[in-house]
Amino acid sequence: GLVAGDGIARGTTVLGVDIGGQAPDQAAKTLRDALAARAKAPIAVTAGSVHTSIVPNQSGLTIDYPATVAQAQTRSWNPVDLLASLTGSRELQPVLTVDQPTLDNAIATIAADADHPAKEPTLTVAADGSVTLTKGASGTIIDKKAASSAITAAFLTSTGPIDLSMVTAEPLVTDAEAQKAIGLAKTAVSA
Repeated sequence: GLVAGDGIARGTTVLGVDIGGQAPDQAAKTLRDALAARAKAPIAVTAGSVHTSIVPNQSGLTIDYPATVAQAQTRSWNPVDLLASLTGSRELQPVLTVDQPTLDNAIATIAADADHPAKEPTLTVAADGSVTLTKGASGTIIDKKAASSAITAAFLTSTGPIDLSMVTAEPLVTDAEAQKAIGLAKTAVSA
């Protein structure tokens, strides 16, 4: 049921860890002790044909234990919350801290192996002045924004590999633009 003072209502859990009836500092320590291994557990990811994993605390993903506990201390007059406090069960989600640049670097490391960038068209000028066009080709790369969301969502909850979305990458220069450049190249070579 109810709790007096600053303690956390009985039956309050975070990812199955009971912090009910504890003072905030003790609840934060309980969570840190219970979730530390899980918070450091590598997250398996696949991207195209690449199978690897990232280590959350080395990739910018951590649990904010004090903020997680603070959620449990908020009093609400919402009837659903009141009923939950009376029936003695309340499951809270952990508050995550995401260091986006560090997570982006972890994704870039995976992308270095998984990406097959687009190939730009190239012009080759032979000794006789003839110009040859090698057409460009599209490639596939990790959708980095979707990867960031997927990895963050999987942190602490996923048991299987996270499949990072691959998207088509087109050359920056179209074959038609490269074809137009042949005329300029021939003019430059003959000058």
